[in-house]
Amino acid sequence: MTGDLEPLKDDAANENPGALDAGGATPPKPTEVIPPTFCFSEASYRVNKDESASAVIAVIRKGNLDAEASVGYSTEDATALAVTHYTPASGTLNFLKGESRKQFTVQIKEDAPGRSAYFNLKLENPTGAQLGSPSEAVLTIMSGDMYRKHTMNPLLRVFNDRLSQRVIKHVLLVLALIGGTHLLSEYITNKAETYSTKWSGHLTPKSVPELFFPANSVIAAAEQQRRLQEQVARIRERLALHLDVMNFYYTRYYMAIITFSIAAGVAGIILVLISKRGWEQTNEYVITSFLVMAAASVFYGAFPGVFQQEQNIVDNKVLYLKYLALENEVFSYAVTGEALNYDATRKDLETSKTASTSLQTGQATSIQSAVQTTRQSVETTQTQKPQSTINGLGIAVRPPDFIHYIDLQLAQDNIAIGFDYKQIPNYKNAFDTNK
Repeated sequence: MTGDLEPLKDDAANENPGALDAGGATPPKPTEVIPPTFCFSEASYRVNKDESASAVIAVIRKGNLDAEASVGYSTEDATALAVTHYTPASGTLNFLKGESRKQFTVQIKEDAPGRSAYFNLKLENPTGAQLGSPSEAVLTIMSGDMYRKHTMNPLLRVFNDRLSQRVIKHVLLVLALIGGTHLLSEYITNKAETYSTKWSGHLTPKSVPELFFPANSVIAAAEQQRRLQEQVARIRERLALHLDVMNFYYTRYYMAIITFSIAAGVAGIILVLISKRGWEQTNEYVITSFLVMAAASVFYGAFPGVFQQEQNIVDNKVLYLKYLALENEVFSYAVTGEALNYDATRKDLETSKTASTSLQTGQATSIQSAVQTTRQSVETTQTQKPQSTINGLGIAVRPPDFIHYIDLQLAQDNIAIGFDYKQIPNYKNAFDTNK
């Protein structure tokens, strides 16, 4: 291949031949012109009426100062009145090329009543510039002692500053809404606990029966009887535990649903009002109320999912019923010497019913003879491999085997409490209006 290779050229230079100067260097970008703005030097001014008859207010022009500009100013009554506290002031400040600061004076009346009062200052009708922030300010007229306290106490300066007052009002509003929502949730929780306690009373017997062993019981050994009594005590502890946990999650689940519904409803009503007037025209405190109630609805709405309240209620209900059935089984075994046959069918029930009828008509041996036969059978098989005899709805089980069976039931399914941290709400996404 012959011929000279041409040097690579910059794409930017190809698209815009004027992008490179004669020396090949990229010229500097033009400086961004900042539009000029007018604003007060402070958001809050103070004057000592005992030492000064006027207040000097400074107005600042920021940004591009290469042209002439002007802005008007005026005063407006608040707690201080033009009739008694100050002389109204209004006019226009003309800024020449390069000027960034102008002042105007407001006269204070010597006999102004009260220890402290304020009026508003406003900038208006700008030409050659825009209004910046703050374009409104406050001038507070103070007595000598109040002025000295204010200048010596920074906390008073904060509370007398107009911007600080707005922030404080927003904070108080937020605290009031959060406190009100919390009180509402506590009230709903108390109501739910009242119903829960009432319903639990129907599940809990008023008098707790003791484990009874009849004279003809197959559980003759005192140690075995004592062990069964200890197991019944443990079962009752589990019953109380799962009933309490179930009630706890029920009351919180009830509270979360009701509080979420109310908070979401209030937020929805406020949003409708905002949509009618527009965000820019709506009072800032109304917007704050909407944000707080929307956050509250997201917060309480996340409770059921994060703490898996519904699942925890179901799990503890199942365990409560399991231990309730286990307690009944122990009481029945103490009397019958048989454990419950969970594999019994309807046919077994019919067979058991027929056998019961036969006993009533005298076609079967007495119950006492049957129990005595069972006891003798147990005594003769103490050294043999444990065996169980299925008799319809019941299973004849040796006392040691039944005690081990209860131990196995107590060794499993003790706790049913869970939560899912993945359900914690992402507030950033919740308030993302671009989605």
